[in-house]
Amino acid sequence: MDSGFQSQLDEMMGKLREHRDSLIAAQRELAEYTVTVQSKDRMVTVVAGAQGDVREIKFHTDGYRDMAPAELGAALVEVIGQAREQAGQKVRETASPFRGAGAALRKSMTGGSELDDLMGPLRDMWAGPAGAGGSAPGGSGSAGRGAGGNGPGRGAGQNPAAKGKGGTADG
Repeated sequence: MDSGFQSQLDEMMGKLREHRDSLIAAQRELAEYTVTVQSKDRMVTVVAGAQGDVREIKFHTDGYRDMAPAELGAALVEVIGQAREQAGQKVRETASPFRGAGAALRKSMTGGSELDDLMGPLRDMWAGPAGAGGSAPGGSGSAGRGAGGNGPGRGAGQNPAAKGKGGTADG
């Protein structure tokens, strides 16, 4: 193997490991994250996790006992909604550095290198015949179809063009 190609491969694997480590750290951070929101009247506090899951509800006074059920329900819905919104904001902030990372990694892995020269003809073969009316894997022809003609990844009963009980064209 060419040493230039090997060094590119090593560099890409290093970037991939860094990206994976960053994702793991973000997952851990979000798993431990909680948000605490208190109602305006300070009667109730809600603690929620990063996924908006309610982990705790605390009533600080007995005032809730004098509230009409609909009023208490509305107060809880409001505070829980605020907690979920804040949790969602934290998730968006934590995930924002990863937006577009897949495309950038893919480009760095295939663009402007010996790997791009190697993969170019394969990409042309994949896109070429389908665009010219042929059938690339997964296209409209028989190439890439699994047993039974249901197409890639489709089992019996999952072919949308099929008719009849069993999901096959002949019923």
